[in-house]
Amino acid sequence: MKRTDLAYIAGLFDGEGNIAIVKRKKKEGRTVPIYHLVVRVGMCDEYLPRWLKMAFGGYISFYKRPNSKHRDLYTWSIGYNNAIDFLMAILPFLKLKKPQVELAIEFQGDKKNGGGQRGKRGNAFKTEGQLAVEEAEYILMKSLKH
Repeated sequence: MKRTDLAYIAGLFDGEGNIAIVKRKKKEGRTVPIYHLVVRVGMCDEYLPRWLKMAFGGYISFYKRPNSKHRDLYTWSIGYNNAIDFLMAILPFLKLKKPQVELAIEFQGDKKNGGGQRGKRGNAFKTEGQLAVEEAEYILMKSLKH
């Protein structure tokens, strides 16, 4: 992809994008919460979310607004390691969301490099230290939101 396209996408993401570390709470059969990375861009026009999907993968969701005063919404979403490929591509061009993206890259890198293994029923076998780091990154990401 051309640098000008990546710069355009970075500006789009700075304005219309969302990055989150999502925490799925404990439930029956799961001994610890599970944390994962999600990146989204939502717009009223479907062209740019579809372009992002073609370029980087991910999913498109359509939300029909119940109030006719509000326009319908198309959302492009990507997660986990695929999100990191996208974020690494646009990182040099970001302004507002650069600290969030740097944290997301660190978070996903920690998961790839021994951040716990998964077993049956989605349980994660992590040390208390690994869980504490993920919780801290989750809290920090929330605090970086503008």
